[in-house]
Amino acid sequence: MNIEPIENNEEGLSVRTKLNKMISAVRLETILTATTTDDTQTELLMEDESDAHLTIPLDTAWAFEILLLAFPGGGGVPTFAGAWKITGAIHNNDGTVKITDNWDATNPSFSTGGKYDNAKAIPGVVNVEVLAGDTSNTFGDPQVDADTGNDSLRIRVTATNYSAKEFHWAARVSLVEIQFTP
Repeated sequence: MNIEPIENNEEGLSVRTKLNKMISAVRLETILTATTTDDTQTELLMEDESDAHLTIPLDTAWAFEILLLAFPGGGGVPTFAGAWKITGAIHNNDGTVKITDNWDATNPSFSTGGKYDNAKAIPGVVNVEVLAGDTSNTFGDPQVDADTGNDSLRIRVTATNYSAKEFHWAARVSLVEIQFTP
């Protein structure tokens, strides 16, 4: 997987916390693309990679922000673009990849003694905001989830209502990563 570190940050950079502990914290960015020619759900992938999935390393958490764009372009017909902003968090804990849970420390229905309780957690949510295009979010219908088969963050799109039109899709994925190192 070729994810490029950005802005003078190096992959695997260790930083010292206030408690004098070392943590590996990184900010990363990559581009994923896809082309659709019908209304079949399609996954965006990294190009020219042996592992084109956005694989999350073992014992790592990511906060992600995705800027997604769709454009049919050309052809002399009226055209449009679609744009979305997608945010959330995902982690790989001991080989289990999932969208990170939510919880409420002030509500005993969702926590125990004000602390995270896996049995009471609220399933994680990925937030999708339409920036331009179909405000009903029917066209595009971006789906972002944990792909447990590939241990990856998966982004899928659907050119709904366009069964015979080509669309180009690109996603800039910005990640903040913390990797647990004992």
